[in-house]
Amino acid sequence: MIGKLKGVIDSYGEDFIILDVQGVGYQVH
Repeated sequence: MIGKLKGVIDSYGEDFIILDVQGVGYQVH
């Protein structure tokens, strides 16, 4: 499990966001 991410919100839905961290997208619930 990842404890912390720092980046830019790329997109979002009702129950998740896609966080862009130096070109890698992470889906966060």
